[in-house]
Amino acid sequence: FSCLFISQDNNLIQGGFMRRKNLNKLWPRSQYTETIQEALLNLLQKFQLAFSIKLSVEITPFPLKSKAQDDFVLIPSLLQEERPQLTREIWPVFDADSRLKQFVRTYQFRLLPLDFFGRCLSHVILLPNARPICLWRTGFII
Repeated sequence: FSCLFISQDNNLIQGGFMRRKNLNKLWPRSQYTETIQEALLNLLQKFQLAFSIKLSVEITPFPLKSKAQDDFVLIPSLLQEERPQLTREIWPVFDADSRLKQFVRTYQFRLLPLDFFGRCLSHVILLPNARPICLWRTGFII
Protein backbone atom coordinates (compact mmCIF):
# COMPACT_ATOMS: atom_id res chain seq x y z
CA PHE A 1 0.00 0.00 0.00
CA SER A 2 2.59 2.56 0.99
CA CYS A 3 4.29 2.19 -2.39
CA LEU A 4 1.26 3.91 -3.92
CA PHE A 5 2.05 6.99 -1.85
CA ILE A 6 5.82 7.23 -2.28
CA SER A 7 6.73 10.66 -3.52
CA GLN A 8 9.85 12.75 -4.10
CA ASP A 9 7.94 15.77 -2.78
CA ASN A 10 7.95 15.68 1.03
CA ASN A 11 5.22 18.33 1.19
CA LEU A 12 2.79 16.34 -0.93
CA ILE A 13 1.38 14.30 1.95
CA GLN A 14 1.48 15.95 5.35
CA GLY A 15 0.19 14.45 8.52
CA GLY A 16 -1.82 11.84 6.63
CA PHE A 17 -3.55 14.41 4.40
CA MET A 18 -3.04 15.14 0.73
CA ARG A 19 -4.91 17.64 -1.39
CA ARG A 20 -6.92 15.79 -3.99
CA LYS A 21 -5.61 18.12 -6.69
CA ASN A 22 -2.10 16.79 -5.95
CA LEU A 23 -2.94 13.36 -7.35
CA ASN A 24 -1.28 14.60 -10.55
CA LYS A 25 2.00 15.01 -8.69
CA LEU A 26 1.70 11.63 -7.03
CA TRP A 27 0.58 9.80 -10.15
CA PRO A 28 1.80 11.91 -13.12
CA ARG A 29 -0.59 12.18 -16.03
CA SER A 30 2.24 11.18 -18.35
CA GLN A 31 2.03 7.69 -16.80
CA TYR A 32 -1.49 7.64 -15.31
CA THR A 33 -4.47 9.11 -17.11
CA GLU A 34 -7.14 10.86 -15.05
CA THR A 35 -9.31 7.76 -15.41
CA ILE A 36 -6.54 5.55 -14.01
CA GLN A 37 -5.88 8.02 -11.18
CA GLU A 38 -9.55 7.89 -10.20
CA ALA A 39 -9.58 4.10 -10.50
CA LEU A 40 -6.53 3.82 -8.19
CA LEU A 41 -8.10 6.17 -5.66
CA ASN A 42 -11.41 4.27 -5.85
CA LEU A 43 -9.54 1.02 -5.27
CA LEU A 44 -7.80 2.47 -2.20
CA GLN A 45 -11.17 3.72 -0.95
CA LYS A 46 -12.86 0.38 -1.58
CA PHE A 47 -10.31 -1.30 0.69
CA GLN A 48 -10.59 1.62 3.14
CA LEU A 49 -6.92 2.54 2.83
CA ALA A 50 -7.64 6.13 1.79
CA PHE A 51 -10.68 8.36 2.01
CA SER A 52 -11.78 11.33 -0.07
CA ILE A 53 -13.08 14.00 2.24
CA LYS A 54 -14.00 17.66 2.11
CA LEU A 55 -12.58 19.52 5.08
CA SER A 56 -12.17 22.99 6.35
CA VAL A 57 -8.53 23.80 5.78
CA GLU A 58 -7.90 25.07 9.29
CA ILE A 59 -7.87 21.51 10.68
CA THR A 60 -5.44 20.12 8.15
CA PRO A 61 -1.67 20.42 8.33
CA PHE A 62 -1.48 22.67 5.28
CA PRO A 63 -0.68 26.33 5.96
CA LEU A 64 -3.40 28.02 3.94
CA LYS A 65 -4.71 31.57 3.96
CA SER A 66 -8.22 30.60 2.94
CA LYS A 67 -10.80 29.18 5.34
CA ALA A 68 -12.70 27.57 2.47
CA GLN A 69 -13.55 23.92 2.13
CA ASP A 70 -11.07 21.88 0.14
CA ASP A 71 -10.97 18.31 -1.17
CA PHE A 72 -8.46 16.08 0.58
CA VAL A 73 -7.44 12.46 0.63
CA LEU A 74 -7.04 11.13 4.16
CA ILE A 75 -4.50 8.33 4.46
CA PRO A 76 -4.88 7.03 8.03
CA SER A 77 -1.79 4.82 7.88
CA LEU A 78 0.30 7.96 7.25
CA LEU A 79 -1.02 9.87 10.26
CA GLN A 80 1.65 10.38 12.90
CA GLU A 81 2.10 7.42 15.24
CA GLU A 82 2.65 9.31 18.47
CA ARG A 83 -0.10 11.15 20.28
CA PRO A 84 0.62 14.83 19.63
CA GLN A 85 1.73 17.09 22.50
CA LEU A 86 -1.27 19.25 21.62
CA THR A 87 -3.55 16.65 23.24
CA ARG A 88 -2.27 17.65 26.70
CA GLU A 89 -3.18 21.27 26.02
CA ILE A 90 -6.60 20.39 24.62
CA TRP A 91 -7.42 17.81 27.26
CA PRO A 92 -5.42 18.49 30.43
CA VAL A 93 -5.24 16.02 33.30
CA PHE A 94 -6.96 17.43 36.39
CA ASP A 95 -5.43 16.74 39.77
CA ALA A 96 -7.56 15.45 42.64
CA ASP A 97 -7.59 18.85 44.38
CA SER A 98 -8.98 20.68 41.37
CA ARG A 99 -12.51 22.10 41.54
CA LEU A 100 -12.96 20.97 37.96
CA LYS A 101 -14.39 17.52 37.48
CA GLN A 102 -13.88 15.32 34.50
CA PHE A 103 -15.98 12.37 33.47
CA VAL A 104 -14.02 9.78 31.57
CA ARG A 105 -15.12 6.78 29.62
CA THR A 106 -12.33 4.36 28.83
CA TYR A 107 -12.74 1.46 26.47
CA GLN A 108 -10.29 -1.40 26.59
CA PHE A 109 -10.22 -3.95 23.81
CA ARG A 110 -8.42 -7.25 23.76
CA LEU A 111 -8.13 -7.14 19.99
CA LEU A 112 -8.74 -4.44 17.39
CA PRO A 113 -8.14 -4.48 13.66
CA LEU A 114 -4.98 -2.54 12.79
CA ASP A 115 -6.94 0.06 10.87
CA PHE A 116 -9.78 0.47 13.40
CA PHE A 117 -9.09 4.13 14.26
CA GLY A 118 -8.50 5.09 10.64
CA ARG A 119 -11.87 3.66 9.66
CA CYS A 120 -13.57 5.18 12.67
CA LEU A 121 -11.99 8.57 11.96
CA SER A 122 -13.01 8.45 8.31
CA HIS A 123 -16.66 8.09 9.35
CA VAL A 124 -16.62 10.52 12.28
CA ILE A 125 -14.91 13.23 10.22
CA LEU A 126 -17.90 13.28 7.85
CA LEU A 127 -20.47 14.00 10.58
CA PRO A 128 -21.99 17.46 10.10
CA ASN A 129 -20.97 18.99 13.44
CA ALA A 130 -17.78 17.03 14.08
CA ARG A 131 -14.62 19.12 13.86
CA PRO A 132 -11.47 17.08 14.31
CA ILE A 133 -9.01 19.05 16.41
CA CYS A 134 -6.18 16.59 16.80
CA LEU A 135 -5.49 13.41 14.81
CA TRP A 136 -2.99 10.61 15.13
CA ARG A 137 -2.82 7.02 13.94
CA THR A 138 -4.51 5.43 16.97
CA GLY A 139 -6.85 8.19 18.10
CA PHE A 140 -8.38 11.60 17.62
CA ILE A 141 -10.06 14.45 19.47
CA ILE A 142 -13.12 16.11 17.96
